[in-house]
Amino acid sequence: MSSNFWSTVYAVGAGQGLVLALALWRKPGNGQAFQVLSLWIALLSIHLTILIAYLNLSPRDGVLLRFYGETHFLPFAYAAFLFIFTRVLLAARSLNLADFAHLTPLPLVMLLHFDFLILPTDELAQLVSEGTLPGGLAPWRLQALNISMILLFIVYLALSLRAVVAYRRLLAGQRADADRSGVPWLLHLVYWQIAIWVVVLLTTLTPVPLFSQWLIYGTVSLWIWTLGYRSLLTTTPTVAVRSMEKRAAEDGRFPEVLMRIESLMREQELYRKPALSIGELARRSGYPEYLVSEALNHGRKESFYEFVNRWRIDIVKSELERAENTSNILDIAYAAGFTSKSTFNSAFKRSEGLTPSAYRREVQKSTRTPLS
Repeated sequence: MSSNFWSTVYAVGAGQGLVLALALWRKPGNGQAFQVLSLWIALLSIHLTILIAYLNLSPRDGVLLRFYGETHFLPFAYAAFLFIFTRVLLAARSLNLADFAHLTPLPLVMLLHFDFLILPTDELAQLVSEGTLPGGLAPWRLQALNISMILLFIVYLALSLRAVVAYRRLLAGQRADADRSGVPWLLHLVYWQIAIWVVVLLTTLTPVPLFSQWLIYGTVSLWIWTLGYRSLLTTTPTVAVRSMEKRAAEDGRFPEVLMRIESLMREQELYRKPALSIGELARRSGYPEYLVSEALNHGRKESFYEFVNRWRIDIVKSELERAENTSNILDIAYAAGFTSKSTFNSAFKRSEGLTPSAYRREVQKSTRTPLS
C-alpha cells in the first residue's frame, strides 16, 4: 500500500489520540489511572506523528531520521503502561514509586543500544540505505529487540489479564450488575493489545511484506479509533481489591442468613433491581455484609452475582412456561433484572443447558394437547 494511505491512517489515529489524551487527563474519578492512560495514548500519538513525517519528509536526512530510529524502543513502555493503568484503576489508588519501576525496561534497552543512539546521522542514514532496515539496526540486533519486546509484552499482558479476572470475581461477589461495569471494556482493551502484538509477532517471524511495521501501527490507529473514546463513557466501579473479612466463626448462622435473604428476594423481588449490591441486601437483612457473603460463598457455593441471577432465571422460566405469555423473551429478561442480552443468554444456557428460545419451544411442545 502507498505511503499516502498509511499517512492518512496514522494522521487520523494521531489526531484523535491527542484529543483523547487531553480529555482523559481531565476525566473525573480514578483520576491518576486515566492520566496514565492519557500519557500512553499521547506517546502513541507522537509515535504515529513521527511515522507520518518519516513517510513524507525526506526520511534519510537530519533529526527526523534520528527520531524515527528511536521510536523503535518505545514499545518497551507500552505493555507496562497497560499493566500500570489496569492495576491503579482496579485498586482505586494513587500512583506510587513501584508503578514507575515497571517503565525501567525502556531506559535499560536504550542503554544496551547506546552505540546506535549516538551514531552520527550520516552513518545512520547509510545503514538504513544499505540494509533497508528500520532505524539502521543490524539484523540480529533488530531480531533480538523484537523478541525481547514480545516476551516483555507476554509477561505484562498475563499480569494485566490476571488483575482484571480477579477484579471481575470480586465484583461478582458484590454487585448484581457486574456485566454493566467497566470490566468488559477493560477486557476488550487487553484483547486489542493481544491483536496488536500478534501482528508484531508475525512481523518478527515472517518476511511477508503485508506483515510490516506499517500494519502494526495501522492496527494501533484502529484501536485508538474504536476503543479510545469508550474510556470517556465507561465508569468502572470503585471496588478496591482487598482481602475479605475473616470467615464467620459460627457457620451455624449460615442457614438463618440464607433463609432471611431468600425471603427478602421472594417477598420484595429485589432481584429485579439491576444495580442491587450485596451491601444493600445485607442492610435489608439485618446481617453484616461479610456474613451474607460468607453464607453465599460457603453455604451455597455461589457468588452474589450467581445467587441473584438464579432468581432472575427462575422468574424468566416461570414466565416462559405460561402459555398465555407471548411477550418477547428479552423483554421478560429485562423485567427480571438482567441488563444485557449476552449476559442473560449465557447465564440461562449455563443453568438450563438450553437457550431461552429453545426452552420456550420445549415447554410449548410438552404442554401441547394431542389431537384426538
